[in-house]
Amino acid sequence: MLLSPVGPRVIDFGIVRALDATGQLTRSGTVIGTPGYIAPASDPQPSTRPPSLGPGPITNTASGLCIDTDGPQGPGVQVQVRDCGHFSGQQWRYNPSTGRLTNLTSGLCLDTAGTPANYVALVLKPCGNYTGQRWSG
Repeated sequence: MLLSPVGPRVIDFGIVRALDATGQLTRSGTVIGTPGYIAPASDPQPSTRPPSLGPGPITNTASGLCIDTDGPQGPGVQVQVRDCGHFSGQQWRYNPSTGRLTNLTSGLCLDTAGTPANYVALVLKPCGNYTGQRWSG
């Protein structure tokens, strides 16, 4: 539907095929659509899509608090949640190919202080191939 100077106009390009075509246009298990505009549940390759989490603070939706470092950024520094502000410890970047959350100021990664489990503290550590550094959104 487009709104023209003379009123609304229905525009439908639809899905077309040549009248003399012999192949099928669609088949079971395929998705038709532009990746940036199809429903996430229909996306055949969601991991290749750009993340919605860009550089900046990460906010807990329930509390409104931000992930922040507990002091100057360095290896072993604990991570906490606190009021959001323009603090260097609150600047993060998510890399979807590695699953890492990196603190932009230090270049260190968010990691678990030990094996990932309930109630394990979060700390900054040098980035590597560690299970405690794999995050998803």
